[in-house]
Amino acid sequence: TAGAVVWIIGLWFLGRLWQFFLSEIFTPKQVAALEGPITVIAVLLVGWIGWTFLSALFTAYAPPANATGPIGPDSEDDGAEAPVYSRFGTILPLLRAVVLAAVVGITLLVALSRLGIDISPLLAGFGILGLAISFGSQALVRDIVSGIFFIADDAFRVGEYIDTGKLKGTVERITLRSVQLRHQSGLVHTIPFGQISSVTNSSREWATVKFNIRLDRDTDIEVARKTIKRVGLAMAEMPEFAPLMILPLKMQGVAEIDDT
Repeated sequence: TAGAVVWIIGLWFLGRLWQFFLSEIFTPKQVAALEGPITVIAVLLVGWIGWTFLSALFTAYAPPANATGPIGPDSEDDGAEAPVYSRFGTILPLLRAVVLAAVVGITLLVALSRLGIDISPLLAGFGILGLAISFGSQALVRDIVSGIFFIADDAFRVGEYIDTGKLKGTVERITLRSVQLRHQSGLVHTIPFGQISSVTNSSREWATVKFNIRLDRDTDIEVARKTIKRVGLAMAEMPEFAPLMILPLKMQGVAEIDDT
């Protein structure tokens, strides 16, 4: 921030100094003729400084590459954890794209205006174009609005494993209209937000895992229950399993009896 203030003060001082030299070298008519191009150059310079400053700011607040979080169902057996971003880290790419696009658009409009070009028709044309897109691409508008609400509700973040009903996978990328999921088989699914009716998040805070253990028909169920409990307690004391377990294993009874 201090560096940006120094840049602004320095540019203002150089501008005043340049104005003084122009008034001493050129006539008032020549100065008036040069005022437009010089102003355009100044506007473009300020826009470039804003672009550089905001890019550096977003890069500084970007999630670290080694950020880790809960392990999803697609994690490898070697214990590697998939990175999970915070809520701010998830929306940061979208915010970066919108802000930088606004900087470019405003800079160009101001530069055209200082060149003497009437930008009112451009603004009106952009408004009509946006209205036409909203009417002609209702699916696109629905995807964008649905995405805004999903992000506002913090339904999922980059790095979390989710199930949308038809497709499931780890969230790799979130854009303005869609989300990309990496399936455990390696496939990448791109799903528009408007086609997502509900989301099941498997990586948020905690989850209970239920599974069946096949035993011999003549197994003593009470012995099996006590054995499973001892195994669960032993796993809870192991360094590689202890951080991942909130409760030890518990047998809930017989689920099915078949011929084998």
